[in-house]
Amino acid sequence: MMNKTLFKTIWQFLDLILYIVGIGCIVGALFLWSIFAGLIGLGVACILTGLLIDLQPQSKGGGDQ
Repeated sequence: MMNKTLFKTIWQFLDLILYIVGIGCIVGALFLWSIFAGLIGLGVACILTGLLIDLQPQSKGGGDQ
């Protein structure tokens, strides 16, 4: 049981890190191409991140609600 919980936690952390690195590489490449494309890519990345945060299921207990 503990192994499943540990693996799930590591997987979520790795998923977040890879998402950040992936978006950063794409936006960085767009900035190298042109500043205008970089700004558009940054805006799209912010919109996608906001949508992903809003679509996550809300937890039942604890925290500010």
